[in-house]
Amino acid sequence: MLQYIELILIGLGVGTYASLVGVGGGIALVPILLLLYRHTPQSATGISLAVIIFNAASASITYGRKKRIDYRTGLYFASGSIPGAILGASVVVYIPQHIFSSVFGLILISLALFILLEPEKRLEKEPPNGNNERENERLLVRHRGLGIPCGLFIGFIASLLGIGGGIIYVPVLIYLLNFTVQRAVATSLFIIAIMALGGAATHLLNGVYVGYVHVIGLLALGIIIGAQCGAKLSDILKARLIIRLFALALLAAGVKLITEIV
Repeated sequence: MLQYIELILIGLGVGTYASLVGVGGGIALVPILLLLYRHTPQSATGISLAVIIFNAASASITYGRKKRIDYRTGLYFASGSIPGAILGASVVVYIPQHIFSSVFGLILISLALFILLEPEKRLEKEPPNGNNERENERLLVRHRGLGIPCGLFIGFIASLLGIGGGIIYVPVLIYLLNFTVQRAVATSLFIIAIMALGGAATHLLNGVYVGYVHVIGLLALGIIIGAQCGAKLSDILKARLIIRLFALALLAAGVKLITEIV
């Protein structure tokens, strides 16, 4: 019974944080499954992707009602992310755990440092009249060709690592397409909800979820509630604080994974 409560609380915490910063939750959930529950990379990534579907879908519904999701941009990236996710889920079984943890840790640390060292002018809060739609349209047209191949690459890496891909989608949307933090977070979660289906379906066909259905269910229960809490907190917290919390979490998880295998 205590383990069941523990899993629900983990889901609650991961869901709240993940929907607040625009990630699926895998950056927190995969290290927890690897370090605390000693899962293999395949089972950790499989469980994470299954749970991410619930988190991203729940948060996307809330952000959709707030009209923060750019569906057109999201579909560009999602169309490439699904085949990438299927490929990543198929490859992870062949990667030794120490290599997996090292690569995952280095990616997290690199992204954290990139975000923390970027000029703060990128972190302005949503303007009163919404995002600059004309500017976003111009940038989307300019970078349209990057949507599918970028989604393919991100989907592969995200599924391989068992994460939603928000750690890459959010910076891309902010720094490449000039999205505000709030709109980038919402659109990222929309992409993740679609992408995670492909990766999770592949793990399902490979039999990864045998014996873990109850774990997924309990984590999903907590994460659905947490996703709603995070979406509401996004209206209260400043964009600069959100993105810094995001970067610090990446840094902490990356250091933890690397030091565990040294």
